[in-house]
Amino acid sequence: MPSSSPRSPDREDASGGSAEQDAQAELRARFIEATRRAEIIALVNAAAEPAALGRAAAEELCEVHDAEVAFIVDCGEHRDQREVIGAVGASAAAIAGALDDEWADRALDSERAEQEGGEDAFVAGTRAALLHGHVTETGRAVVVGVARTYPEPFSPPERALLEAVTTSIALALERLWALEERQRLFERLKDSFLGTAEALANALEAKDDYTANHAQEIAGLAVAVGRRMGMGTDELEDLRYGAVFHDIGKIAVPDAILSKPGPLTEDERTVIQRHAEIGAQIISPVPFLAGAVPIVRHDHERWDGDGYPDGLEGKRIPLGARIVFVVDAYHAMVSDRPYRAGMSEPDAITELRRCAGSQFDPEVVDAFVTIRAERG
Repeated sequence: MPSSSPRSPDREDASGGSAEQDAQAELRARFIEATRRAEIIALVNAAAEPAALGRAAAEELCEVHDAEVAFIVDCGEHRDQREVIGAVGASAAAIAGALDDEWADRALDSERAEQEGGEDAFVAGTRAALLHGHVTETGRAVVVGVARTYPEPFSPPERALLEAVTTSIALALERLWALEERQRLFERLKDSFLGTAEALANALEAKDDYTANHAQEIAGLAVAVGRRMGMGTDELEDLRYGAVFHDIGKIAVPDAILSKPGPLTEDERTVIQRHAEIGAQIISPVPFLAGAVPIVRHDHERWDGDGYPDGLEGKRIPLGARIVFVVDAYHAMVSDRPYRAGMSEPDAITELRRCAGSQFDPEVVDAFVTIRAERG
């Protein structure tokens, strides 16, 4: 019986080389898949709001799946909602219409991504579709999908990629939704407090028309001065609130003192000066007004240290308080009171300049005068 001929060395080398090339190709494919997955997850996690996440994720999903259509849909807690958070290649209305209950349930109830082929596999013109869903811990259902206009089915790596990315998208959306809900709650609390503050202002108006009416007027001027002096957005918001509420403590000052037409006695002056501390105490329990508290407390501190309640001087006085002090003083000088007529604007400006460096911060006075000149 003839012995079998040995394998050709050339065939063995070719076979070995082919197997090695296949292994290398598979490693490259896995590396590319892992890299793409990491890139999309990083992109998703960096998004600051749902719409931005949806747009960026849909564009990336199209690219990595060689698809013309991609979408992210919030189906709500009962799967009866179809809010398209991001979409590429089809309108939000078309995607919401195509994602019927059957498709949504298939995507959400299966551990693997669901695939469909054929004419109009998902939206019109697509020939292959791949969808996957995830239900967040709060119960909101998210469906992510891609679709092609050519009939080639999605490969196992493409399915695995969509599954991983869907989970990351849903978790990122849950985080952003929680932040939005927290912000909505914060705004409701803010509105509630501002309503209470408005009631206090109305009560203050009954005590003293001047005190109540001038707060909103000086807030705009104070912010203009603060912006000119380089204050940032958050600082300007604190300044606005500080200006609005700087006299809120006068709610505790007796009417007889607050509306006295003549000079105050030393005891009466002590009582009215306490309004700065009382005002700071009124707003201090409110978290979003934390930055306004120092302004309300210190807006009667003088540049030379002879002010109240703490005798701060120079730049130890918060900038916002220094600004409110100047604007408030100007407004007081030009306003008519029951016991005197208001100054002319040029005379009030002259008085501010005269007191710059003793009563007022000279830089704040310069900024204020410039603002008044620009506004004519």
